[in-house]
Amino acid sequence: MFTISGVVTNRSSVFSVTNHKRISFLELHSDGEIHTVLIPHVGNHKVFSESRSSSCIQLSDLKKVKLFKNTEKETEVYQVRKSSKLTVLRDLEQKNIPKKLKKDNLVSYKGVVTKIVDSDAKVYLVDKKILLFASFLTFDQDVQLGDSVSLLNFHLLIYKDKKSLVMCGRSSVIINAGEETKKSSKDQLIKSANPLLKLLAEYSLTSDDFFQLCDNYERLKTRFYEGYNRRRLLQFTLKDVVEDDLQKRSLLQEFLDHDNSCGYSDSSSEISVHRLSSIEEALSLAATELVEYGEESCDEQSPIELDIQLFGKLIFRGDKMIMSDENLEIQVIMNRETVHNFDMLNVRSPLICRDENSDNVYAILPEVCVVSSTSDKLENRRFEVRHSVEVVSSSRILMQGQNSFFVLEIQEDNLDRRFLLMTSTEQYHKSRRGCRLVFNKDDPFQVSNKLKNTVIFRQLFEDFGCEELYQISKSADFQIKNPDEPLEPRCTSLGSLNSSVEGEIVDIQGVILERRREDVESTLIISLTDNQQSINIYLKSIRVSGLIVGTEWRIENLKTSKSKKNNFYLVGTALTNFVFLGLNKEQTLQDKWNSQRLLGTVNELLSGTLCAAPIVFSILEILRLSFRADCGACGSPIEKGKCSYVGCYAPLDCNISGSGCFQVQDGSGSAVLVSTNPSQIYSILNLSSVEVEKLKDKIFGVGVLNFSKWGREKSDSELVDLVTTALSKFYMVQA
Repeated sequence: MFTISGVVTNRSSVFSVTNHKRISFLELHSDGEIHTVLIPHVGNHKVFSESRSSSCIQLSDLKKVKLFKNTEKETEVYQVRKSSKLTVLRDLEQKNIPKKLKKDNLVSYKGVVTKIVDSDAKVYLVDKKILLFASFLTFDQDVQLGDSVSLLNFHLLIYKDKKSLVMCGRSSVIINAGEETKKSSKDQLIKSANPLLKLLAEYSLTSDDFFQLCDNYERLKTRFYEGYNRRRLLQFTLKDVVEDDLQKRSLLQEFLDHDNSCGYSDSSSEISVHRLSSIEEALSLAATELVEYGEESCDEQSPIELDIQLFGKLIFRGDKMIMSDENLEIQVIMNRETVHNFDMLNVRSPLICRDENSDNVYAILPEVCVVSSTSDKLENRRFEVRHSVEVVSSSRILMQGQNSFFVLEIQEDNLDRRFLLMTSTEQYHKSRRGCRLVFNKDDPFQVSNKLKNTVIFRQLFEDFGCEELYQISKSADFQIKNPDEPLEPRCTSLGSLNSSVEGEIVDIQGVILERRREDVESTLIISLTDNQQSINIYLKSIRVSGLIVGTEWRIENLKTSKSKKNNFYLVGTALTNFVFLGLNKEQTLQDKWNSQRLLGTVNELLSGTLCAAPIVFSILEILRLSFRADCGACGSPIEKGKCSYVGCYAPLDCNISGSGCFQVQDGSGSAVLVSTNPSQIYSILNLSSVEVEKLKDKIFGVGVLNFSKWGREKSDSELVDLVTTALSKFYMVQA
């Protein structure tokens, strides 16, 4: 057993450890050494209650224990036993505070609590000028307005131009009421359920990350209260802005080895907590970036990607999705199959776009996290199911005059498909493929004449054979039941479209490669690729936001058609619908996409589907070759290894020019390829480096070499041999 004595230089806060045990530490300074003493069962132990800072005490009957055994942080300390005794030798004169401790760069301060900023997060104002962040689970005492507090070993930082004292594992608080010190009771040692405090206790943060997390908490705590579990919402939203690979926090280690364990002492500039931005800030930031890049607007050809995080509530309005932060709203494009109405979202790296047909600004959301959900409650009204149908497909929201509606293609058991007119757009987001409409009537439908003699009805008849349009009778009650499991998409591969029948209805999926307008008023043309093939889609009088280069979509109910050159393309129909699937960031902006374009085909280049693209081909025929050597000084022809101009006395420096005409082919067709670059011609002829040098020597010596498929007898014999060798082998060339 051990006995030590010294001056109490530091007393820790109360730490909660495993199995709900509580411990505390004392530091005694004696003869230039610091002894650390562990005190278990703090609430009932007189060693904790009777030891005061700056008092000289003696502790007897102690034992030594090791903390953090078998780790790099292993530390040996003294531990108080039940039989240990404390003797107060004398009290030293209390030093004036604030006092800066050189050992760990912390400060102490004494003042009066003049404002409770947030009692739940334990933020206070001291002496009307200093913010106090006592935001840790170790702080178990209750602070009231007007309390005199002694703040020991706090970090002095600047937050919003105001001096701030921030608590860490080495800090402690003494609350004074008059001349008596408030003592914490066992009932006060309750672990806080505040989401901010939980995160602060879990992760080791830098001071910048600490204040950013506090900012995010302030932004969230008063919003979206109704309909949500407030603490759960705060917990998941705050958690989502913190990087997953952050170091876990140990308040014990911060007390025992502060300089190497406390994140607030870290001056690293690396950001680990992301700022939650409002919609207003996102739009302002997008406008700022437009000015910096000299752009006039963020249209659908040039979206602005923002390196921020947004939060808000998702609201379905017809076929549109709206994100609201209770201050502003913005239309969003995202995968609607993964979210529900009224979900709370945390969004990373949104793209801000402006609709080319209006001044409406919308956001594409490639990375979405649902942090809290109050999805539509399933209807549980009891009624007898007399009839049911399955939804095969759904249109987008359509307009006829001032009226909006959508059309469902439904399948009744053992009956042909019908087309159902739905006038309540509130049901749109529920009416997905695979769900069932269940009715309390045997015959819930009646023929609708609302769209007779309209363009929409004519399109339904021509494309889908719709002869009658139905609607739900007023006397029928119905519910929408989701399928037990999500249905697999029924997409047709782009490669198989060439074998399809003209007029066939198909669903396809792919990334938008290109978009353009055939005319300003009506037809949008997009080129879609699945990394192997691409196809043009003509969308006449169809207004859909978000169809920008690099976005991935599933487009349903398109009709196949053939051009005069027998090239397949797709056109929109009355039931064409669009499902956003994601974003290929490397292919979003046009300049990036052009530098990384996918392989094209000969047929796509000939038909105009692609303006330019790399292709892979084989040599079908070599039609013409021509090489010429000229003097690099005067430009005159080279003859017999010399410049042909008699007045040129410059050292011989030859330039070789050339041209080649080839018939090439790939799996889609053949074409004539012309090249005027000698290096390209060498590659197309598949010449080795030895053959290239030999050919160059021949060109320098002769001056001009020619080959023609139609005049082999007059062609250079060496070129004839090279052509014969090239055509005798099969090889592929990429250009």
